[in-house]
Amino acid sequence: MNDSPPARNKAVNAASAPPDPDAPTADASQRLSAVLRDSYDAITVLSFDGTIKAWNRGADRIYGYLEWEALGHNIGMICPRGERARMLKRLKAVARGRSLPPFESRHVAKDGRLLDIWLTLNPLRDNRGRPVAAAATARDITAQKRAEAALRASEERNRSLVQTIVDTAVDGIIITNERGIIQNINPAAQRIFGYRADDVVGRNVKLLMPPPYRRPHTRSMRRYLRTGERRIIGILRELEGLRRDGRVIPIEVSVSETMIDGRRTFTGFVRDLTQRKKAEHSIRRLQRELIAAADAEQRRIGQELHDQLGSMLTGVSMLTEALQRRLERLGLPECETAAQLGSQVREAHAEARRVARGLVPLVVEIYGLVPSLQELAERVDAREGIRCRFRKRGTVRIEDKPVALTLYRIAQEATTNAARHARARSVDIRLSANRSGTLLEIRDDGVGLDGSKPRDEGLGLRTMRYRAGLIGATIDIVAAKPRGTLVRCTLSNHNTVGHEHGTKQERAST
Repeated sequence: MNDSPPARNKAVNAASAPPDPDAPTADASQRLSAVLRDSYDAITVLSFDGTIKAWNRGADRIYGYLEWEALGHNIGMICPRGERARMLKRLKAVARGRSLPPFESRHVAKDGRLLDIWLTLNPLRDNRGRPVAAAATARDITAQKRAEAALRASEERNRSLVQTIVDTAVDGIIITNERGIIQNINPAAQRIFGYRADDVVGRNVKLLMPPPYRRPHTRSMRRYLRTGERRIIGILRELEGLRRDGRVIPIEVSVSETMIDGRRTFTGFVRDLTQRKKAEHSIRRLQRELIAAADAEQRRIGQELHDQLGSMLTGVSMLTEALQRRLERLGLPECETAAQLGSQVREAHAEARRVARGLVPLVVEIYGLVPSLQELAERVDAREGIRCRFRKRGTVRIEDKPVALTLYRIAQEATTNAARHARARSVDIRLSANRSGTLLEIRDDGVGLDGSKPRDEGLGLRTMRYRAGLIGATIDIVAAKPRGTLVRCTLSNHNTVGHEHGTKQERAST
């Protein structure tokens, strides 16, 4: 091991032999020798049997052996047992004049550390072009490989974490490619639609849609991929889903878009609304029953005011008139007091009839909505001290009496709020109809709504909203311009509303 290395071809010794000052390329050879000697990579010269002939400072740094420790030793000193045979096989290929493409190898340092090495082997040739040795360039990529391994481990942990989140999510999660092919479906989505993952992965997501939704979905996705116009992506919508057993269920869906490995991927988040819809239906039923009970109680009180209190006041009025006539015949001055008492009794009787009429709007049941709103406006105008007008546009026919009564109650509540709480001087009630439905508006010029403060709706406003919801109407309560409040109740044609502008089917349904 301590014998001096054998004589080398000048080309082989270029990296290690001292430069010849008399040679015409002495400066160039000296510079090349310095570059190779000081290279950060390990550069070695090997004989074809694996003996180390040259060893630079980069090799010192990477392997931990000094030059004098390495020269003359076999490459096996830095190659683990399993790598030695492969290394000798590659050297034989270089001996035949082949330049090998770079490859990864495992080497061992002086302190026993295993090193990941990026290695190149090229032949060194003599003046006749014959291979006489191999030049090996080794780069230590151990840190890089560790970083890659750590990154892979981190990615695997993240994938595992994401998969755990997906698998344990309460909402359904469905992942598709840009063609709508299902790539993944979590257990929650499997429960929602009644499928196993193996049944749907690889199939189009339209499998989970009722037929009426499939073609619009395809058009929307094609439009988005072509133009970027978002009609589905990032929008929370209520739709319908198709279960494996054929049942159509209400669902809430939102879709997000991501790029994975350069491929567009869509993730759908699905929530089954079946139980929520049942709860909402139960709440609406209870609200209907509650309001029906309140209306029945109002009707009972109104009927008692009309029948019992009205009869009693009629009797008292007759007695006071008789008393007044008797006192007049006797010439007693108390006859004037009796006259005043009779007048007050008659006023009380009229007020009782007015209250009873408000509690029991028989005019709605007898004559319909339009005459009832006209009578309401006249009564408010006469009794509340504010100007109240009713206007109608188009011919409106609402033959469903509960619907007509509900609209009347909304108008009644709105005018009462305007007169008693908003300090309004005028109220306009408008009823109009078009092809899409019927619109009831009540506008006042009172104090209005303060948009700068959180809205705290009173019982009256909440009652109007409840009543509108019971008949499938929508109600908006907003600030009017330049002042006041606007209550707008919209009822579409399919909600038991008929008018002359509607279709034959709509008119028949009413």
